[in-house]
Amino acid sequence: MNLRPAAALSALALVAGGLTLLTVPDVADAAGNGDTVFIDDALQAGPLGTAWAVRGARWTPQLRTVAQNNQVVHSRNTADCSPWPTCLATYDVARDGSWLTLTSDNTQDGLGEAGFVLNQTSFSSARGVVIEYDQRVYRTNNGKMGTLLQGGGDGISLFLVDANARDYGRPTEVDTDSTQPGGYGAALGYSSVSNTGDSWCPAQPGIAGAYLGIGFDVYGNFQKAETFIDSANRGTRPSSVSGQHPNALNTRLMQSIGLRGSGVRFLNAASCNTANQAQLERSYGLIRHPLTTRPGYLSAFQVRWNAADDPATYAWQYKKASDVTWTAVPTELVASVPASNLNDPRGYATARIPVDAAYTGAYDVRYRRTTGSDQAYRTISVPRNAAVSTWPDVSVTGTTTFDSLTEPKGGYRWLAGTGAHGSTTTGAWIDNPKNDAHGYRRVRVTLTPQADGSRNVAVSWTPKLSMSDDICVDPVTKVPNGLVGAACSGAAGEWRPAAAPTFTEQFSYDLADSQFQAAMPAQFRLGFAASTGWAVNFHQIRNLRVTSPTDLAVDKTVALGTTDASTTWHDTVTGQAGDTVAYRLVATNEGPSPLDPAYPATLTDPMTAVPFADPQDVTWTATATGGAQVRATSADPWTTSVSGTGPLTAANALEWHSPDRTTTPTAAVTVVVTGTVDPAASVGTYPNTATVTASPAGGPQETDLSNNTDDAELVLRPGDTWRVAKTADPASGTTVTAGTEIAYSVTATADGAAGRGDVRGVVLTDDLDDVLDDATFVPGSATLTIGSDTPLAVADPVGTTLTTAPFDLPHGATATLRYRVTVDLDVAGGTTLRNVVVGDATSGDPETCAPPADPDDATCATVHTTPAWTLAKTVADAAEPGTTLPDGSLVQPGTTLVYSVTATNAGPADVDATFVDDLSDLLADPAGPTGPKATFVAGSVNLVVDGTPAAGSLPAAPDASHLLEVGPVTLPAATTAAGTTTPTTAVLTYRVTVAADAWATTLRNSVTGSGTDPVGGGDLPPLDCAPTDPCSTDQRTPLLLQVEKRGEDLTGTVVPMDGSQWAVYSDADLSTVVVEPVDAVAGKTGLFRTQLEPGTYWLVETQALPGFQLLATPVELTVAADGAVTLADPTSFLSVRDDTADDHAWTVVVQDVPALDLPESGGERPTVLLAVGILLSALACAVGVRARRRTRTGRP
Repeated sequence: MNLRPAAALSALALVAGGLTLLTVPDVADAAGNGDTVFIDDALQAGPLGTAWAVRGARWTPQLRTVAQNNQVVHSRNTADCSPWPTCLATYDVARDGSWLTLTSDNTQDGLGEAGFVLNQTSFSSARGVVIEYDQRVYRTNNGKMGTLLQGGGDGISLFLVDANARDYGRPTEVDTDSTQPGGYGAALGYSSVSNTGDSWCPAQPGIAGAYLGIGFDVYGNFQKAETFIDSANRGTRPSSVSGQHPNALNTRLMQSIGLRGSGVRFLNAASCNTANQAQLERSYGLIRHPLTTRPGYLSAFQVRWNAADDPATYAWQYKKASDVTWTAVPTELVASVPASNLNDPRGYATARIPVDAAYTGAYDVRYRRTTGSDQAYRTISVPRNAAVSTWPDVSVTGTTTFDSLTEPKGGYRWLAGTGAHGSTTTGAWIDNPKNDAHGYRRVRVTLTPQADGSRNVAVSWTPKLSMSDDICVDPVTKVPNGLVGAACSGAAGEWRPAAAPTFTEQFSYDLADSQFQAAMPAQFRLGFAASTGWAVNFHQIRNLRVTSPTDLAVDKTVALGTTDASTTWHDTVTGQAGDTVAYRLVATNEGPSPLDPAYPATLTDPMTAVPFADPQDVTWTATATGGAQVRATSADPWTTSVSGTGPLTAANALEWHSPDRTTTPTAAVTVVVTGTVDPAASVGTYPNTATVTASPAGGPQETDLSNNTDDAELVLRPGDTWRVAKTADPASGTTVTAGTEIAYSVTATADGAAGRGDVRGVVLTDDLDDVLDDATFVPGSATLTIGSDTPLAVADPVGTTLTTAPFDLPHGATATLRYRVTVDLDVAGGTTLRNVVVGDATSGDPETCAPPADPDDATCATVHTTPAWTLAKTVADAAEPGTTLPDGSLVQPGTTLVYSVTATNAGPADVDATFVDDLSDLLADPAGPTGPKATFVAGSVNLVVDGTPAAGSLPAAPDASHLLEVGPVTLPAATTAAGTTTPTTAVLTYRVTVAADAWATTLRNSVTGSGTDPVGGGDLPPLDCAPTDPCSTDQRTPLLLQVEKRGEDLTGTVVPMDGSQWAVYSDADLSTVVVEPVDAVAGKTGLFRTQLEPGTYWLVETQALPGFQLLATPVELTVAADGAVTLADPTSFLSVRDDTADDHAWTVVVQDVPALDLPESGGERPTVLLAVGILLSALACAVGVRARRRTRTGRP
């Protein structure tokens, strides 16, 4: 056992069935461990220490050291006191050792046994008291009276007495020796008890200095109280019913727990006259105590003479007896003073006289009426009462007489308790069935005084425990030491309950509610007593601990996400799987006792109910304030901050100590535990409990277990239902062209029922594989906007897959992923650009666009195609309409040409096509002075769509701008059958006739096409012949090449000359003739004309005018594609002239040189000229005149 230092006490020994007091020393007030641990005695190693005063009747309470094997079921007595009245049940040291035994189960021939122990340790009551102990009540026989089996009885009591018992100023009357037991039998060693069934006079008085007694009453008489004609004394004594009394079975409350209040043990109280109220009160420990209704005042009461009197007309005065001058005080009115039975219906006029606490004499008080008759003073002199150290209240009874008002105190009054067995909170029995020596309970009694004057007593116990489940602990540290069986004894070990006790309160009562309860003394002493009779039990206790109380409390709250000083904490939060959740545990010591570092409390929170992804990954940080300290293990130093991982299980409990908050309001230990909820956690409510526990090894113990645990709830709700959709601009299903920018939008919308949570861990994945092979992603264009938040950048695709980082989508919100692509410039016609998005989330798949991707789902996929229609233009000679003229081919003036514009749609969508043919080059640009190059054949316009003439009117001719516009014409989509695609066509034809004089000119016209989407309205230009790249046909009319032969006449004038002939060859060696001869132009002297196509030619003079030389070498010339003629080696005698404006021809001018050095003429034959030369001198004049004449007629 572990006791505080004490002087020698006395012990009681059983001598001839009486009580013998053995000498023991006095014990000082022992309250070690910071004044919090008063008694700590395992009561498992005998003999009983000298700190205990022991009394017994036919039994001496005893404690023996024994190597007790808690697993052994010992021998039993089954005789049940046969033959009656002999009862041979005996104490079995192997069975009963290591327990303080207050009685055995020997009936002692019906006299029974009584045991009483009082620990002489005085301990403070200032903070209150917590008493815990193990209680075993069992029997090996059922007792017997005659032939009637009695069963278990009587019971065991625990009591607190005033360590400095008061004599109430009556030392010759009031006993203050608390080492004497109270009445046995029904009184259970605490209160007084009557001697017969019908007598009110007690056979035994109660214990001296009694403050409270708690009886565990098996037989049922401790609680039951009989009535007396004076209501003030009702419930004063235990029932006297016992034995064969006719009311025995009707009045007992068996297996009940009861509380009796304070009592006064009077000397020589056994003498009793039942007709004398004062003697009855004295016998049952009730004392009349002077009353002071208002501390610091002497209150004088006078019944009003008339109910209608005005208290203001009553005059009161007072003075000290030694003074001469009277002082007036006002009159008050009170209805009654129930504590002193002042209950006259007229009420009382009252004077409140302030008293001087340092004064010890009497106060004179006088009173008179100031109206009506009899206005004489009534004067009384009230002495100071030494018992209460003040002047008690008085009631004026006559001219000079008064009564001191008193209040009843004591009487061991019945105050509170449980009902009979089955009606107790646990519905359990106090004692064990016969021969069950293994069962026991741990009992807790708390007394907690409060500042408001309340003094609450609570009685709790555990469910029935079994010694077989006990564990052996170190006697000092109370830590399990692993010893088993008989090895656990003495200094080696003590038996303790295997698990921390779970107490259930049986009842509680506030002693302040009883007017009979004495004031709480400054110090207490603790004792136990037990009684038997014909009904018997072993009454045993062990593992006693008496401490000051404390009230440990824990407040648990919860929050979501990362926490800081600004976090708002809640009792319940609603979140979702995958959330970060934090719990805040605030452990406090509400007092009134501080926690001693030697006996730290623990804080546990195993978090087993929280669906963490990995409980061992949770982190916690503990912070102590206000003088509190913490440590992770008992081996660690105390500190104000410590961190760790994993839940705070019983094996990993956080230890802490703290001042009490009544003195240090800021003292607290705050722990924040943070973890991540399993993303796969189920929807539901997850309560979680934190627990603070006082040290099982010592230190102050709990008085209020209701706040030792606290819950915080995590409610996991389902993530919101959500949908994914995708759109594009231009809209899906439309046609796009090279260079078009497509803007995509993917929306994720959470719009489920109210009360759902967010969508957690959303990822949007867009497969662009069938887009980026024909388009280019616009770098940096991807953004994600959640609700109204600022857009967030999304990384460009990896390969061809665009993926968002995981994000949370709040309930009711929409997130939008936006990005752009640009269609490649070289995209092929009929190309499909298709992409498809899927959504995924840790809280559940979306209702639309969930994996796997479905490219045919219009909600999730977008499709665009490039235009697949083409435009082509051809031209043919109307004389041979089936033969297409290639570009650059020669067309003779006057030819009628047939133009064809063919549109072909090989794509999947209809196209509304329009054709515009620009004929301005033919119809507006004159080929010569006579007019345009060609004329439009009116009414020649014709349109056939897929073999069917188009409905509706067609233009008869081009407009004033020479534009021929036809359309819009719906060009149906291509058809596909058996894997073969058949395009549709539209053919526009019309005719023009080339002008007859349109030589050496280009016949060009250009067609352009435009198209629109008949569904979306967008532009769908053709792959060819778009407005920016028209298609044209180019034909040429032949070049008219002229050769003009010139020479000088006799006057030196250069004039055209006849007589030459010409040929054109296509090669330099003159092996391939193109034209021979070149035709002379009728009526044109010296002018020859032929048609040539573009190319390089050699012009050869095949015949010269007589007397003139042929050109020495062929003339190399080139006809360009545009009809222009250039000479390879032009000279002053050989040049080329552009006559297209006048003659639609290019002219090669050849100036000849005569064979003789004579002037050339342009008209007559050479012989004439020769003759003229011979006769030059004689005929000069005639020749000159002739030459002039011929010059005038030299040009045709």
